[in-house]
Amino acid sequence: MTDSRPIRVLLVDDDEEHYLISRDLLHDVESGPGFRLEWVARYEDALAAVKRAEHDVYLLDYRLGDRDGLELLREARQLGCGAPMILLTGQGDREVDLQAMAAGATDYLVKGEINAPLLERSIRYAIERSRVEQLRQSLVAPPPASFGGLLPRSKNRPFGSCSMTRAS
Repeated sequence: MTDSRPIRVLLVDDDEEHYLISRDLLHDVESGPGFRLEWVARYEDALAAVKRAEHDVYLLDYRLGDRDGLELLREARQLGCGAPMILLTGQGDREVDLQAMAAGATDYLVKGEINAPLLERSIRYAIERSRVEQLRQSLVAPPPASFGGLLPRSKNRPFGSCSMTRAS
């Protein structure tokens, strides 16, 4: 990551206290390009933000009122969002951890165990893995013309961008 602009982070959490804690943690990071943290509390607002594809990484709380972060993660992936998503939870639960990994989470963090260096490193690694995966996919040969003239994805998107075509 050599870009000097702040990393755009969306926190999805229905508890304002967790937003304040996350803001303080990201503020305490001493090196790197810095962070621009935005916060939404509702599932629907988070999905709308994911569709706009304005963030470099998403921090998703597991508990979101009647819904949960795993549902949001799955829906975002179905919509074609490849941006890194880190699931946050109040308590470590191996089953939720495994479900998050299967759903496409880039990382899984327990809120009570997070400190500034850990959060920064998790975000940095998530973005880099996403960038490498996008590069890997761009190197895969495009399908032959016999596939009905389908074109490969644009290579002009930023790393981990979200396209809003529904995956089948």
